[in-house]
This record gives sequence, structure tokens and C-alpha cells, in this order.
Amino acid sequence: MFGSTPSFSSSVMTQNLCEDFCYGQKYPFAGLTGGNTCSCGAVFGNVHAGAAASQCGTPCPGNGIQTCGGPSGYLQVYAWQPTTRGMGCYQNGSLRTLQDGGYSASNMTMSACESFCFGAGFTFAATRGGINCDCGNAFANPPMSAGPPCLLTGMSW
Repeated sequence: MFGSTPSFSSSVMTQNLCEDFCYGQKYPFAGLTGGNTCSCGAVFGNVHAGAAASQCGTPCPGNGIQTCGGPSGYLQVYAWQPTTRGMGCYQNGSLRTLQDGGYSASNMTMSACESFCFGAGFTFAATRGGINCDCGNAFANPPMSAGPPCLLTGMSW
């Protein structure tokens, strides 16, 4: 389902072991199958409609209370969800505060910007001008804006 992305098998597999492996490599999806195999993914696709929870009831060998997917291609999937917090409204100086990455879209939302930046491994996400998303790993703490409030997560203005 995830294609040619990192995976591994373990005789002590747990949900946390798989999640830590995938999220540590900046993959937003972690999937377990067969009780002992973990696969990572950048996108969630090429799947049939949701299966019954009982199809993914194989106990994890490292923690029998947890389930680690199922047989015959049944994959138990987890998605990384960052915990974000607003940091305030800031005004750019002669250079943008976040310069490491980003994109523009006419339908820009803070949620889309966060998904893009955090999925690419950046620490901060900011919306700017209603159509721009800026990403970065360093925040220089420019002066706060005296203007109207803005929507922020990780950071956005």
C-alpha cells in the first residue's frame, strides 16, 4: 500500500515501535500487518474501503494488549498528528521570517500549510497574505505586529 518505503519486521513489534520508526524518518503514516511488520508511507492511498476492525486483530508480540494489523494484506494504519500552538502575529522584515520552504495556493488554509510543512519535516508553519505558506526550522522572533490579529499555528500571520 505504501510502495517502496522503509519497513521492518520485529519479534517484539508494538504500535509505538512502528510509529517511532516511521515518524522518526519523517513519514506521516505508519502501518502494521501480520503482527510483526511495520511499513511507512508518505501518502495514504491504493486501499479498498475500510475493513472491519476484527480483520486487524493480530496481537502485537511486544505488547499483547495492542493489535498489529492482520493477515492477507490487512493493514492497521496510524497517522502522525503534530501538536501545534499559536505563537502570535508577526511582521516580516526585509526577509521572510521562515525561508526554508513553502508554496502558494489560492485556497490556502492553515491546516493545509501545517500538513505541508510538518510533513516535510519542518518545525514551523506560517500562512502569509492569504495565499502563501512558509516553512522553516528556525524562528528569529521578529517584532510582533501591532495590526489586527492573525491566525497562527506553530506560527502563521
